Amino acid sequence: MAADERLAGRFIEPAKIYRGWRDETAKGLIGAWPFTFVTVNGRPLRAFNFGEADHFAWGYDGTQPRMLALAILADYFGETPTSEDDIRGWETARSPLQCIRYGKRFLGIIARLEKEASWTISSDHLREWLKTLGQQAAE
Repeated sequence: MAADERLAGRFIEPAKIYRGWRDETAKGLIGAWPFTFVTVNGRPLRAFNFGEADHFAWGYDGTQPRMLALAILADYFGETPTSEDDIRGWETARSPLQCIRYGKRFLGIIARLEKEASWTISSDHLREWLKTLGQQAAE
């Protein structure tokens, strides 16, 4: 590890960039909806759908946006939730997994994204959002 990759003895992780967009040209190929793409640093984001949804979506509160919120946070925290984790933890926010504990709150952000627009969320944005949650809890 190079010296410039260390700061106060800690490895500096590269930023992650999460991007989502819809492809209108795929409409009709998979039904009435345009196909959605979500990537992290240019690679497809792993989905944890537990049989509830078959694609990511945003711009409303529902199963597909919930799956997106969970997938982004699982990737950010480096976690792999199971269907048991999801069922037990989502409503109560009582889970050992951070992606489950923060998922319902993050769904609020995903639901407010413009439904037809592309979007970008960085790991820096997530870090700042999590700091805000910590400050709110301390107040």
